[in-house]
Amino acid sequence: MILKHPILQTKIKINNSWRTIAPLGTWTGYYLSEELYNAEKIAGYTFKIKRGILFNKAYIFKEYIDILYEMKKRSEKGSVDYLISKMLMNSTYGRLGMHPIMEEHEIIRQDIDLEQWKKRKGGEGSIIITNVINLTSGPYYFLFKFRKWFW
Repeated sequence: MILKHPILQTKIKINNSWRTIAPLGTWTGYYLSEELYNAEKIAGYTFKIKRGILFNKAYIFKEYIDILYEMKKRSEKGSVDYLISKMLMNSTYGRLGMHPIMEEHEIIRQDIDLEQWKKRKGGEGSIIITNVINLTSGPYYFLFKFRKWFW
């Protein structure tokens, strides 16, 4: 059976950059069990599981959230206590989904050879330049990430 609308996605490297695709045919990837259950049920995928990791279910934030919820419930809407408790509850969830590596920044002179600079920073292919800003005072401002932290 050929899939008309593939739903599982994977990343592939094309010309030194990563692209997300929804492939057809056979490939290897890492997926959560719920994704596999849905892909099998909805789209008819079949799988050969090579290995897996079992995670124990735990409510690690239950007490923390209960305390903040009570604080919010007792506070007047719009008060400092209300806003702080609401923000802390919401940011707990968002923080878990963030990428753990922040961008690094560096200002360098225009006359520096960019390839030599990359080699000093970790070797060819280890840095991704995400933005270059030409400052009026002369040097360039580079924003970069180290490639080893990308998927």
